[in-house]
Amino acid sequence: MGRTVVSTTLAYTGGYIFLVLLAVCLATGLYYLAEMVEEYTRFAKKFLQNAIKITIGIHALLFFVDGLPFTACLVGGASQIAYSRLLKRYPFIEVQTVEFAASVAMLILTHVYWMRYFREERYSTEYAMGFFLCTTWLVPFGFFISLAANESVLPGSTSGIGGGPGAATGGIGGNGVYGPGSTGNSREKKRSNVVLQILDWGKMKW
Repeated sequence: MGRTVVSTTLAYTGGYIFLVLLAVCLATGLYYLAEMVEEYTRFAKKFLQNAIKITIGIHALLFFVDGLPFTACLVGGASQIAYSRLLKRYPFIEVQTVEFAASVAMLILTHVYWMRYFREERYSTEYAMGFFLCTTWLVPFGFFISLAANESVLPGSTSGIGGGPGAATGGIGGNGVYGPGSTGNSREKKRSNVVLQILDWGKMKW
């Protein structure tokens, strides 16, 4: 045992360094995605719409092809329908609305049913995490990143994707370009975003 002191120390040190680098890469990726959502809200909305439809289809396949529990598949599909209600005023997401509360409730309920299933079937952790990523986490993660666009897109700019009065006051015009007033305030708007504030705080701590 004494002969492996150096190698063991190196292994644990390298492991911790790897975790730190992984966390930094994850934070950087989240920051980049948040910036992209700000610039391309129309594409982000289309992505979420298609992701919801695909995930509903996946739950149908899980029941009819793989024979997974009906209740878990039903709750998983219903949660996607609840998420789709948040797209009505996208990219504006208000946490005080009934739609947001219903989405959070369905997200929790989906985790309860699927975790119960995986506890009974005793799948590996890697298997369960891959399953949750594709069926449960993808769409909520997209909405979490989309919180970055809540305060950076002005209501007068038609949710940041069309022409309108907001184009003349710093919003996004019909050609997808910010108006004259947006250049001087873009940094202040980004700093006011919930997601970017969290990521900026994490970057300062590191």
